[in-house]
Amino acid sequence: MLCERRLDNAVRRAGFARTRAEARQGINHGHFRVNGRKVDVASYLVRPGDTVSVAPRANVQKHYRERLTEGLHNADWLLGDADALTFTVARLPTEGDISLPVEIQRVIELLSK
Repeated sequence: MLCERRLDNAVRRAGFARTRAEARQGINHGHFRVNGRKVDVASYLVRPGDTVSVAPRANVQKHYRERLTEGLHNADWLLGDADALTFTVARLPTEGDISLPVEIQRVIELLSK
């Protein structure tokens, strides 16, 4: 679930990027703010109540507005506002929200050795 909470994954799941790599690039270039503060670390862990917004630059906002029209949003634990180019973390992701193709029980067994 820590992987699911990473900022790059949350940005992708909210529909602002097609892939995690694209989300990481946008984050590293300073295109996103978390609770109004610039965050350029893709591994930043989002928490419930955090609001992630696009930087207030016209060219950046235009780019992400186009991304949102592609309809990539697919996470129930994120509440998006396409008009404001923001999303809020409503709750922590649960086991059913994990988008990675992994068998969780096998990971737990491996790490418990």
